[in-house]
Amino acid sequence: MKIIILRPIKVTSKVEHDFLFPIFRCKNYLTDLGYTIKLKNKLDNSLLNCDILCVLSTCIRHHGKDKVYMDELRKFSELAKLTYFLDISDSGGVFYERGFEIGAVYYKKQIYHDRSYYTNTNTCEPRMHFDYVIKNNFIKKDSHNIPDNYSHISKNIIDDIRISWNVGLGDYRTFSFPSKTLLRGVIRMQTKICRKPMIFPMFQNRYDFNEYSDRNVDLLSCFGSYDLTSKPISFHRKASADMAASLNGDYKVASGFFPVDEYYTLLRKAKMALSPFGWGEMTWKDFEVFINGIALLKPNMSHLETWPDYYIENETYLPYEWDASDISDLIERVVSKDGFLEQIARNGQERFKSFNIHNDPSPFIQRFETVFA
Repeated sequence: MKIIILRPIKVTSKVEHDFLFPIFRCKNYLTDLGYTIKLKNKLDNSLLNCDILCVLSTCIRHHGKDKVYMDELRKFSELAKLTYFLDISDSGGVFYERGFEIGAVYYKKQIYHDRSYYTNTNTCEPRMHFDYVIKNNFIKKDSHNIPDNYSHISKNIIDDIRISWNVGLGDYRTFSFPSKTLLRGVIRMQTKICRKPMIFPMFQNRYDFNEYSDRNVDLLSCFGSYDLTSKPISFHRKASADMAASLNGDYKVASGFFPVDEYYTLLRKAKMALSPFGWGEMTWKDFEVFINGIALLKPNMSHLETWPDYYIENETYLPYEWDASDISDLIERVVSKDGFLEQIARNGQERFKSFNIHNDPSPFIQRFETVFA
């Protein structure tokens, strides 16, 4: 089976790389199974030389206002034998309306268990956690950050939405550099589309699990606030950060921003870490926490359906209310249970590791065959 994946023209992103990375890494396995996979970013007749044409949502995100591009894209999607639209947006709530026109099959990284949310005309925002903040805290609708193509999708297409895989399969590594500039440079080199994985020992995937009894930081609360870009995210994250700050004194809490080398030291010393929602529900902070063997505290994820699912309540992570009101009680309850936090941390790391393609590519390969059956 020949598959062509269409990307935007001369635009790369970490989200796109992390979604495509398992395909890069498993290319030889997939070839042995009879798959030929090509990446293209130009609209020409070569797109028709395949069994399945896959259009990434970033094509619309970056070229959606270009009428000539969109007309050509529609033409090729209609002429192809079969077209998939792969929505790689961050949130379970955001859909590309034009993606339903382009693809005969619509795949998304994550969707809401409650499908009725998508047809509820009383929602203020496509992202459920944004909607929650707006309705419960009287924050005005953040119209500048709502996708132009957002609409309440019709009931007759909801059941046709399928799940692909999420960015947790990306190439997450620990780079212990004292220089933030050097760190960013290495990450850019590593995550450039089609770049081969670095094989130097210091750049390998590492799963650290330092002796739990030796850790002297009870709670890590380090994440961006999005003050200038999104009021709902800023409000949501500030609630978590404020609750963490209020615990300082009863517990040792590390919050704010630190030099890179100091931050990596904190990762090795932390017992728990907060990771609130961002533009989407899953964040890179989640994976950083798993990799470093820290107990993840995160707003309840039971509303989300995704693959792989790393979030098993009170087993791989500790859920708290979306308004962060129960964080204090949650921490007081779990620290009193001998060995409980350490087990949460170990479970989270082991589950994340079990889906890592460097460790075992078979789960992804099975998923890939399900998607492209």
